[in-house]
Parts: sequence; C-alpha cells; structure tokens
Amino acid sequence: MFVTMSTYKAKAGEEDAIIALHEDWQRHQQSRAKGYLSGELLRNVEAYSEFIAIMRFESQEAALALTSDPEQKAWYQRLVSLTEDTPIRTEYTSEWQAS
Repeated sequence: MFVTMSTYKAKAGEEDAIIALHEDWQRHQQSRAKGYLSGELLRNVEAYSEFIAIMRFESQEAALALTSDPEQKAWYQRLVSLTEDTPIRTEYTSEWQAS
C-alpha cells in the first residue's frame, strides 16, 4: 500500500470550504481514481484551521497517475486557493497494518 499525507492550514473562514472540496472530490472524482483505496480528512481539535489529508492507494504508480489527471490538478489548485501556504505532501509505504 502507498499512502500520501498532506498537511495544510485553511485561510481564515475557509475551513468549511476545504471540507466541502474533499466531499466534492469523493462524489465526482473518486470513481475515476484507479488504484485508490481510501482517504480521510483530519482536523486538529486544538487548531481548528489545521488539516491532514490521508489517501491510500494500491501502489505508488496509482498515486502518481492521479496527480497527472487534469481534473485532479484543477481540484488541487482550488485547494491551494483555500490554504495559507502550499500544502506539504509526504509519501509513505505501509509497513504494518492492524485489522
């Protein structure tokens, strides 16, 4: 499994827009994301505008294919417009998982 984690801070007042953007991705783009397994958006309980997005893929190739999709690029640009700084994306491989 290949996992990406993105951390970012919403611009003031844009927190709900970030959540809505992720919900929109699920409704309109998730079905086209080959190799996508699951994802979640976490919000910091002590710093309301800070988020972590976690996406799980079958492989690194599947994750890379998504980043080259034009609709995904447009979605990402919208996300960037809602954040204070460019999101920080980190890539991981799964080494252990509990069920």
